[in-house]
Amino acid sequence: MTSKICNLFLAMIILCWTSQAFSAVLPPLEERYGGLAYFDPQVNVTFVANTNSQGQLSYQSAMDWAAGLDIGGITGWTLPYFTPGPTAGCDEACLIAQGLFAYLYHIRGITASAPGPFTNLGGIYWASNNNFEYSIGAYVNAQYNFDTGFGNVFFGSPTNLANAWAYKAGDPLNGLNVELSAVPLPAAIWMFGPIALGFGALRKRRNR
Repeated sequence: MTSKICNLFLAMIILCWTSQAFSAVLPPLEERYGGLAYFDPQVNVTFVANTNSQGQLSYQSAMDWAAGLDIGGITGWTLPYFTPGPTAGCDEACLIAQGLFAYLYHIRGITASAPGPFTNLGGIYWASNNNFEYSIGAYVNAQYNFDTGFGNVFFGSPTNLANAWAYKAGDPLNGLNVELSAVPLPAAIWMFGPIALGFGALRKRRNR
């Protein structure tokens, strides 16, 4: 009896540990438009696969490029917003609050050396920030560095250049990308099929 209790207790510990381990695993990125973009179910956002298709752009050129982007007939793309903050001691919710760049780098592990499914990743990227700071009387922009995992805010200037990586909130395909397969017969048909055949054979015998 004691051994059974110990085994049950051990099984509960293993089950608890396993469930926690699986809950910590992020859902995989899902391919969209034949690999032109990837949907992230963790944050309900779709990222363009090519992180630097246009090369170095000014802030306004980067914003205009994202706004005019058309992938698979889907428009309305933009640049991610970034809120500077500390990374040390910052949990997942904290990093997500800082913006999608911080989430990708520090939680997803998407870096210049480990880009995952994305291409041309590396260097400094524009964030969509363009705020007027009354304390200094000037506009400021923000950028994020995928070589280091840090961002910065600076005085806005049309001469500043950086890469542009677009995203769109939600899943533009709304699940319609799932390939259609042959409709399987309900399990009940396979269960009641032999019974129906049996009744048919029985009726034939009675008629004879």
